[in-house]
Amino acid sequence: MKSKRKNPFTGLVDTTQTTPKAALVPWKWDLRHMGFRDYDFSNLEVRPKLFRPLLAALWEMEVACIPKKSGAGIATTKAALTYLNQYIEQHSPRITDIAEINTHWLLDFRASLFADTSLSGGTQADYHHKIKNCLLLLQSKESPIPHAVAAHVEIPLRALRNEADDLNPTQPYTNNEVARLTAACKAAINELYDRLDHGKQLLARGVDPRLTPPPESRQIHSDGWLSKENILWYFVHVRNSRHPASSMAREKYESEEEWLYVSSFIYAAKREHMDVFGGYREVHRSLYCESFDLTPFVMLFALKTGLNPESIMELERDCLLDQTPSGKKTRLRYRKGRGTHEEMIKAFSHKGPLSPIGIIKTVLELTAPLVHLAKPEHRNSLWLCYKAQGTDRKIVDSENQKYPVSVMDSRTVLNNANGRYTKKPELQKFKGLLHERNVLADDGSVLVFRFRESRTTKATRDYIGSGGNLAWVSESTLKHHGAKALDTTTGYLNNPATAHVHEQAIVSAQTKMMESALGTVVPDEPPSTQSEIRSIAQKLAESEEKVIALFNGEQDVFVAQCRDFYNKPGGRPDTPCSDPWECFTCKNALWTSRILPRLIAFMWFMEDQTKLLTSIEWSEKFGLPHRVITTEILPRFSKHTVEWAKQQAKDEPFYVPTSLKQVP
Repeated sequence: MKSKRKNPFTGLVDTTQTTPKAALVPWKWDLRHMGFRDYDFSNLEVRPKLFRPLLAALWEMEVACIPKKSGAGIATTKAALTYLNQYIEQHSPRITDIAEINTHWLLDFRASLFADTSLSGGTQADYHHKIKNCLLLLQSKESPIPHAVAAHVEIPLRALRNEADDLNPTQPYTNNEVARLTAACKAAINELYDRLDHGKQLLARGVDPRLTPPPESRQIHSDGWLSKENILWYFVHVRNSRHPASSMAREKYESEEEWLYVSSFIYAAKREHMDVFGGYREVHRSLYCESFDLTPFVMLFALKTGLNPESIMELERDCLLDQTPSGKKTRLRYRKGRGTHEEMIKAFSHKGPLSPIGIIKTVLELTAPLVHLAKPEHRNSLWLCYKAQGTDRKIVDSENQKYPVSVMDSRTVLNNANGRYTKKPELQKFKGLLHERNVLADDGSVLVFRFRESRTTKATRDYIGSGGNLAWVSESTLKHHGAKALDTTTGYLNNPATAHVHEQAIVSAQTKMMESALGTVVPDEPPSTQSEIRSIAQKLAESEEKVIALFNGEQDVFVAQCRDFYNKPGGRPDTPCSDPWECFTCKNALWTSRILPRLIAFMWFMEDQTKLLTSIEWSEKFGLPHRVITTEILPRFSKHTVEWAKQQAKDEPFYVPTSLKQVP
């Protein structure tokens, strides 16, 4: 019988989930009926007010929303929370409530975590990531325990790479960095095609090495086993693209052929035979992709789509759907990697082999020969790769022999891109694709690839390209998640690259607000014919008599002309206006070339007042009218008209109300 998954800490029921109900108690989770295992959190019970909310968040992220999961996320988070508890016992034993955790404490914990030499760099990052996600959920609107983490607490989002890291948001890659990264990926992909094409040619020329005469008594190999072409032929047609276990002991092999196959690499290494494979890896790399080969495709796909790493790495081979009605894009089916883990559909460009859809089609083609070599449960995964398994003296286990193909994950992508590092530099395994190809950041250091930076880069580019349209950037998620999608997107757009867009948006908003409160500017010259009077009357939606009165000066008031002096917007009807110098915020105000000299005289008066007032006092008193005149009114008139008005303003009799004057 199916029932709804219930959060044991909040009592809330997720009405969208129907799965077998497990026997749950707050500090011990028996999840075997859900396909997981049982988890014991009783070691955290000493601080219930601290770990109860964190476990509630863990439940929501890893159990309530994930119908099919191995439970690795739960296990990692359990280890992270245990580490957190140990840290508190050693450094902050007085903390018992999650409400007592603040930004400074989180920064101290992060610094201590990444300084702990007993943990590997990957474990440090995993612990930080899991704890951070729990806290972010507890701080969000979807928190299973409302207000568990106060909104003012700034949660460190980044792993501590060096002492300069702080709470600054993730920055996007610059255009130059994207160009260098893209060029490196393209070069790696071209080299991959060259290698695979060469391997196919070798395979086509190969023959069965067993057909050659048997070796002499003191000769280990005949020429048949010292040929790249023949080794590839034997690997594909006899071994079914699977390597045998390797060992120095001849008697451990199942057949003489296996021993000849393996010992050919050893013999070649001893004799420095340059035209023979040096090991297993050289054999399968001639025909199949390893994880290192697929890494450029993942990086390009991440930059072009902005999807989360979980969504990218969990793509399946049947993820491509139909084209959009315009025929310019193809719809992609993927699973949201975080939160609800629901299935989503978004259209991406299929123009060119390195478009998002083009990349998927290319990877499908490259990995097609590996499908039958993967475990049955992995055969629908997109990112299949041949394992870089044992060579020469290292024994290959039976599992690798049977299924030599695995599914690449996001950690492998980061290792391949940036290199794998340990605490001891001399134990560094390899430098990574970006270091090997000398891909540099703008500051001259080796560029580091991270999924979050690629996501930020895509969002930033879309935001700038749309002119600051936040809803357009979040279009794909708005229909699934509503307004909260905008909250998520905003975090990616808070960076210096979008500062000019934000500033322009503010200016545009202020301009629109000012225009909505501002009167009307009539840049036309005084009408001299009936048709000109009629044209201006149509623009102003006024009678021709009113237009004649405007240009005759009958409607003049201080520094503007008034549509209706006896009916001020918001004032008492049929009552004269008592604020003739507040025309800059009145919808009744009009400005024609007739009033322009007086307006310029008023502008000069305001500018003279800067000599008598402080900047703050002047801004409060004259900031708005001066800005309206200089940015909204004068630019509407022609340069010729403005110059004429300035000459007239020198002789213009101008009265300034006493309330506007500042006596020195």
